[in-house]
Formats: sequence, structure tokens, C-alpha cells
Amino acid sequence: MKPGGTYKIILKETLINCLRGMKCKARGAQEPRHIQKYVEVTSTAQRSDSPAQAINQGFLKQATIEEADTVRDFYCDLIDSMRDIEYKPAWKMGIYPTEQILRDAIKEKTLFMAVMDDHLVGTMILNHNCAREYENVEWRIKAEKEDIIIIHALAVSLSFQRKGIARQMVSGAIDICKKQSVRAIRLDVLHTNLPAEKLYLSMGFQYIDTLKLFYEDTGLTDFKLFELVLQEH
Repeated sequence: MKPGGTYKIILKETLINCLRGMKCKARGAQEPRHIQKYVEVTSTAQRSDSPAQAINQGFLKQATIEEADTVRDFYCDLIDSMRDIEYKPAWKMGIYPTEQILRDAIKEKTLFMAVMDDHLVGTMILNHNCAREYENVEWRIKAEKEDIIIIHALAVSLSFQRKGIARQMVSGAIDICKKQSVRAIRLDVLHTNLPAEKLYLSMGFQYIDTLKLFYEDTGLTDFKLFELVLQEH
């Protein structure tokens, strides 16, 4: 999409109540969703160093603040629908990812949406933030924080899983980082999340180490760390 262009995104959402006491900020647990939500967005000119310049126009886009509720509901629905799934990231809505985390990422232009056939099918955050334990890891390269991108909260709608969506999203993240001269991409994966581990390994990421990390949603537990080096020097 050219800077300054106008586009319309039609996001269809199924009517669902939050089950089993799930609490989502800014809406009651029994409050129904909009069956169909229309969001009209007018883009503004991007700086030449903006990640938006590298986005796959037909798949990834930066979320806008007008879409914050849609993104929140997306995670809420996903977490609820994956309660009985064997491999899952162990997120808890209201703990991680919180609505504030999502809104902050949108404001910082680091939250990306995967859209297919007018459906929101995936989301992820790309930024420089990481657990402090990352500082003590023997990564393949030494780099400043601003030269590293961390992938957070990569999620694919349950009905669109096993269709290569996550692979396309990671590929898009790699393209964005390359065009921003990022030196490496890093992330951590819950040690029980085997599908995510296989995905990253198949895309060239290297396993670095296993660390005990504390996150609000998981407590202190083992995470596997991965890195994809884009620039050695």
C-alpha cells in the first residue's frame, strides 16, 4: 500500500461469550461480540525507516489504535479456544497479553496483523524488549539492543492453524527485519511448545539454550531460546 492510501478492512468475528470466568478489560464476560466489524483506516506517510515500508501488502499490516478492541478480542477468543489443546503458549488473558501491552504495542507501531480474505488470522509483536536473563546468554553474535528484534505473542487463529500462516508471519517478520538492517531475531518458546520449536528450527533459527524464565502467565519455568542471525557484522 502506498503512503497516504486509504483502505477498508472488513473483520468478521463470530458471536461468542467469554467462558469459564474469563475476564477481558473494557467488556463484561457475558457481553456479546459484534458479528461483523468495519474499520475504516486512513494511513499517514511513513518515515523511511518505518517497519511498515517492509510489510507484505497482501498479508501483514500494522495494527491501528482503531483496531485495538479487535486485537484484544482475537487473543481472548484464541486463549479460550485453546484451553484443551495439547500444545499451547500458556497465555492468560488479563495477565499476558494484557490489553495495555497490546495497546502500547499498537501505539509504538510494533503490533502486526495477518489478514487473509478480510479475516484477522494472526497477530504478533516485534520489538526490542526481552527478559533481563537474555543479557547472560551466549548468543551467536554480540549486538546492541536496538540491533535485535524479539518476536512476542505470535498467535494464529485456531481455525487457521496448520495452514502455513505462522510460517508466513515469521517470513514476513524476517523480511521486515532485513529491510531495517536488524542483525538478529531472537525469541523464547515454552519448553513444551513443540510445534513452535519445529517451526523456528525449520526456518533457520538456531537453538541457543534453555533457561528458567519468570513470566506472569507461566511462573518460573523452562524456556528454549532461539536466534536467527541476519548480519554477522
